[in-house]
Amino acid sequence: MPRYRFSPYLGAGGGLFLFDDVFTNENDRVFPFVGIEGGLDYRLTNYLGLRINAGYRYLLKDGLDGIAVGKHNDQYWNINAGLVIRPGF
Repeated sequence: MPRYRFSPYLGAGGGLFLFDDVFTNENDRVFPFVGIEGGLDYRLTNYLGLRINAGYRYLLKDGLDGIAVGKHNDQYWNINAGLVIRPGF
């Protein structure tokens, strides 16, 4: 919402963790994941803002941490806060 100072947002997608070295007993170098994210964006000026968000990633293959044990794959949550700069080119 570019005309408002306060903008909530949601996102979903997927991706890959790619490694050049194998660090487990298996030959896994590629770990696909799906994730969701949501947050709040507050615009202080047209060029400067604040953002806070939370996200969740679920890996489709276990072993990212070097251990492939259990019935659930690796997963993690994250929370970020930061400054947003919009150069306005």
